Amino acid sequence: MALTVQSGVSAFVERVQAFLTGHGVDASVRLGWVERPKQINQGPGTANRIVIMPSDGAKGGKLGPPLGAGVRPIKNAAGQTIAMHQPIASWTQEFTAYVWGVDSTQSKENDGAQIEPTILLGIWALRGIRVAGQADVVLGSTDWTKPGVQLQYGRELAIHFTLRTPVYDVPEEVVVVRPGPINRTLK
Repeated sequence: MALTVQSGVSAFVERVQAFLTGHGVDASVRLGWVERPKQINQGPGTANRIVIMPSDGAKGGKLGPPLGAGVRPIKNAAGQTIAMHQPIASWTQEFTAYVWGVDSTQSKENDGAQIEPTILLGIWALRGIRVAGQADVVLGSTDWTKPGVQLQYGRELAIHFTLRTPVYDVPEEVVVVRPGPINRTLK
């Protein structure tokens, strides 16, 4: 049985990207510590990027009891059950979404013109985070990051949130028993 295993965090990031794309928001959504300082992962029109990264320092979050314990089916695209699995824990982790927005038609020195697109992209990021995580997201505070240089390209807003994802046991293959002929000679 070949199943693609994906963490709840990477699935969450994909859902945020899909939400933004589905609403016509041209922004790149990335996951990881090394993505934030990169300039090559900008969205269309430059900047317009959201980087989601763990933000609890060296801590990895908290493990708790599974929500909705019990065996659950894994279905393929046709809706057929191909495996069974069950949650063994819930993993609550702290994240920060770094929202980098810019208005490239305006001067870098025009703070208002650079803050506005970042706020607007931040609002879209909040919407995407909320939709992708549903009840498993708790929104926190926001911070403006400000580099120690006079000229910077756009602005960056940090959005802090907590995400709870399930941890599943190893999937078990579904065995389908096909009825055969009945042996009536048993005594």
